[in-house]
Amino acid sequence: MTNYSKFTKRSCNTLVVLILIITSYSQATSAQAVTLSNEQLTEKIIELEKENTSLKKLNKKQFHSMSSKLKDMEEKMQFQGFLTVGATKINEKDIDYANLGFSQHIEYRPDSLVGLQATVRHDDKTDVVTQMVAEGGNDFSPEIRWAYIRHRINDDLQIRGGRIKTPFYYYSETLDVGFSYLWTRPPPNIYISTLSAFEGVDLSYRFNVGNSTHRWQFATGNLKENLSPKVKIDASNGFFTNIESNFNLITTRLGIGYTKNATVTIEGVGEHTFPIIYLDYAVIYEASQLQAMIEATQSEVSNEDYPLLADSNLYLALLSYRFNNCVYQMSCAPYLSYSFNYTTSETDKESAKIGALEIPNYHVPTNGKYYQLGVRFNLTSKVSLKTEIANMKQSEFGANSNFSRKPPSGGVNVYSVVLDAIF
Repeated sequence: MTNYSKFTKRSCNTLVVLILIITSYSQATSAQAVTLSNEQLTEKIIELEKENTSLKKLNKKQFHSMSSKLKDMEEKMQFQGFLTVGATKINEKDIDYANLGFSQHIEYRPDSLVGLQATVRHDDKTDVVTQMVAEGGNDFSPEIRWAYIRHRINDDLQIRGGRIKTPFYYYSETLDVGFSYLWTRPPPNIYISTLSAFEGVDLSYRFNVGNSTHRWQFATGNLKENLSPKVKIDASNGFFTNIESNFNLITTRLGIGYTKNATVTIEGVGEHTFPIIYLDYAVIYEASQLQAMIEATQSEVSNEDYPLLADSNLYLALLSYRFNNCVYQMSCAPYLSYSFNYTTSETDKESAKIGALEIPNYHVPTNGKYYQLGVRFNLTSKVSLKTEIANMKQSEFGANSNFSRKPPSGGVNVYSVVLDAIF
């Protein structure tokens, strides 16, 4: 019994030792496994952080690249626009003036328009300019007014080719931009020409003489327009030249235009070709607050045997004074404008026979007057509000009259409110 007890005790001790050895081994193995798993996880995290850093660098590079491309595109392409919203009514029934769309009811279309101009720069010297205008009087149908390529030979000399504004008047270049002048609309008996653009080329040169600056322009091309659904005019190979000079407070403009081959075609009648000469003079005085303007245009039609167009003389005078703090710290400029026109012809007669078509009372000289009294409020540096009362008179009425019917002796009053903006 004694020997058995000793053997049993020894066996139990051995078993306990084995259990302790196995347990210690298992714990050591598990700790090692956990340690290896943490190391792998740390390596994975480091790899992901490296990938994330690479992606950030790539995204930053792509962002800078896209930003650079957008900046280059912005520098190469510029957009500008202008807008006019107007309300107009007259005090007479069933009468219109120069097909402007006036009526006794409030009309919003005659003076309303929107324009957008895009300039795409090819390089530092060459760009392409396109201007599209939609007028309310034309059912807001878009019309391309400018479409030309321009090359600057140097800082003072440039050449353009394409569709260009016809340089008839002082405000010809900005005639559609109501924000550029005081009136709600330029005097329609003066600034009225369907031949507002031509296809051709022009050359302009800026130079100084003493303290005065000058800009000379020469243009040549073709003018084509529908004067009415049945009357078309084609003035081929005409030329225009003008010089605009600035003498500190005074600006002057002298222009001349000539075409030898102005062809008028009347549907069902035929066509006739004759020369036309056109002259324009303007003097503008602009001080800090006072503005005054005088402009005169004359056109002569060598057309004794074909009296479709009459020789005309047109004059306007404008006087305005700007108050810096008029209403609610806005500046305002009351203005008074007077313009008149008369037509003359060496072949005045009671009727003009054009082929088989006889127009009664066609060549009666028409003497028209247009008075404008208004105020322009400058709401911001790019938005203005204008209110105006105008009176249109005509002493005689003929087929070449601006009125759609004979006006009353006291004339026709026009009431207008116009909002102009540039953007």
